[in-house]
Amino acid sequence: MLTRSDLDAATLGILEDVRSALITLRGRLERGEIVHDNTERPRELVDYDAPLCAINMAVWHCGSVGCIGGWIEAMTGLSEPKMLTTPQLNDLCYPRGLCCFWSDITPEQIAHAINNYLTTGNPDWKAVMRR
Repeated sequence: MLTRSDLDAATLGILEDVRSALITLRGRLERGEIVHDNTERPRELVDYDAPLCAINMAVWHCGSVGCIGGWIEAMTGLSEPKMLTTPQLNDLCYPRGLCCFWSDITPEQIAHAINNYLTTGNPDWKAVMRR
C-alpha cells in the first residue's frame, strides 16, 4: 500500500470537511466504487435529490453523476462559494486549459488530480492528462 503524505487543511487553505471529502472521494475512485458517466444532461433534466453513484467533470450534480465539486457538496453540505476557498481548489474543480472535454476525464485521472492536490496543493491537470 502506498504511503501518502497529504497536506493538512490549513496548509491547503480549505476546511477540514472539504479535505476529508477529497480523501474519501480519492479512495472511492481508486477502488473503482464510482463509475464514469460522460453523458451530457440539460439542467432541466437534473434530479438533485437522487444519490450520486458516478462522476462526470462536466456536471456539477445531476442526480446520478457529479464532478469533484458536486461530490464535495454532496458529502459536506457546503455550497460552492463556501467550498472553493483557494485558486488551487478552484483549479481542481474546474480544470481549464485542457485539450479534451471535461466529460471525457476518467475516474482514474480525477483520482490522480485529487492526489496531486492533496499532496502538493496543485492538481496539475496537464500532467495528469499526459499520463
